[in-house]
Amino acid sequence: MYNEALVNALNADRQRTYDELERLRAQREITRQRLADDAAGADVVSERRGRSHRATASLRHAAAR
Repeated sequence: MYNEALVNALNADRQRTYDELERLRAQREITRQRLADDAAGADVVSERRGRSHRATASLRHAAAR
């Protein structure tokens, strides 16, 4: 009984860790794109919004898990 509870707790913790990793990867991609846009002097707001929207959708997906 104790072992089963421990395994369940560890599995839940592992899932939270994976979810957090996915969220951080999506956030890193948003930051990378913003830095690349800034470095290139990009002033195309709609293009930036499109990429940020996709990365934000990835964040939402990670949060929904």
